[in-house]
Amino acid sequence: MLYAREGIAYLTAESRTEAGFWIAGSPCHQLAVGQHRALAELLLRTLDESIDGVPNPHRLFDPALNLVRAAGVSNFEAFLVGTTAIRAVADGEVVTLTPMNNAGIERGFEFLSGQSTTSDRSAAELSAALEVVLPLAS
Repeated sequence: MLYAREGIAYLTAESRTEAGFWIAGSPCHQLAVGQHRALAELLLRTLDESIDGVPNPHRLFDPALNLVRAAGVSNFEAFLVGTTAIRAVADGEVVTLTPMNNAGIERGFEFLSGQSTTSDRSAAELSAALEVVLPLAS
């Protein structure tokens, strides 16, 4: 997942638990938003950090804790203010970037599925795809 807030991109790997649901992983990487090539390289590394079959978290687990700490805000609701998001999914050599709409505290982020962009796993092509999809997130 790629979040952009106040000129900083926050990237977190998503891992699937033993029960089959997805959670944000750690660490939370940060980089200035305008550096598309470096952002593409970091996104590829983050996608590679995704793990299948992680243990189910304790019920008090806060999946946004690393993200909230990295952004220096008190909670995920505060993080949502002014934040855009892009879902990044790797399937073999193809990466799909889906911009999301920030629907606020009540609904969170909603997929803008009709505006997805695909790329191969090269940093150059992914960088170009990010240039297209970043402005679509709202």
